Amino acid sequence: MKTITTNGKRICAVQTEPNAILFEIDETDPTLLGFVYEHSDSPEFIPLPPGNWRILGLSNELTEEQQSEIVEIAKEVSYWDDPNDVFYVDYTVTDDTRYAHTVQESYASFLSANKIEPNELLLIEEI
Repeated sequence: MKTITTNGKRICAVQTEPNAILFEIDETDPTLLGFVYEHSDSPEFIPLPPGNWRILGLSNELTEEQQSEIVEIAKEVSYWDDPNDVFYVDYTVTDDTRYAHTVQESYASFLSANKIEPNELLLIEEI
């Protein structure tokens, strides 16, 4: 399990088994992630870091809107008056010489830079 801070939020990436389904944050203890394996009736639980977490989804299945909750706009080069002039952080570079042109490009660089696999479940901390 990885915990990453980006865009002023904590993201938790949880490695899941391919046949795990029905992910849910435990209502009585928000530091437990429950899931069920296919063809099983009893849930299993994974402890989470302290906080109030919300499930975003599997890393390879997020919508553009969900991806935009994670990535940051490169404010120093973006022009807010024209949507065509908005650029996003490229997380694979350490300097300010390259930016992502779309949310999807920025999100792909975020996954790569943090070594997040396609089947990892992403959670975002509610603040």
